[in-house]
Amino acid sequence: MFADIEADIYIMADGDDTYDALAAPGLVRTLIDDQLDMIIATRLNSYENTETRAGHTLGNKLLTTIVNVLFSRSHKNILSGYRFMSRRFVKTIPVMAKGFEVETLLTIHAHEIAVPIWEIETNYKNRGEDSVSKLNTYRDAYEFC
Repeated sequence: MFADIEADIYIMADGDDTYDALAAPGLVRTLIDDQLDMIIATRLNSYENTETRAGHTLGNKLLTTIVNVLFSRSHKNILSGYRFMSRRFVKTIPVMAKGFEVETLLTIHAHEIAVPIWEIETNYKNRGEDSVSKLNTYRDAYEFC
């Protein structure tokens, strides 16, 4: 997935302009200073009246709960598409994800190899009027399983 990219820090962000780009320098600094391998920039508690579909909310809570139980964690949102990762972590990722399951797989892999990760809340805004979500509750759930 990251095989063609060489960097010290990798930032992954959904391309829908909903994540706070101004938070990136501080999150990179936290990743470096605290010697983390991944930061999940979570968005659950900072929606601006976001219109999320009930199926997406339920699926997010279900997947997050499963990961929390399996790995004894207390994540709020493992499906955030805003991630900050170290080279050390990225170069261990065997993931060949083709869709929206990549966030879950990154989180599970980080826990499997026991690297230090944090979840930090950042601002999140509604997508622009001309932007359409590519998520499909049922198709994405089927493909994930």
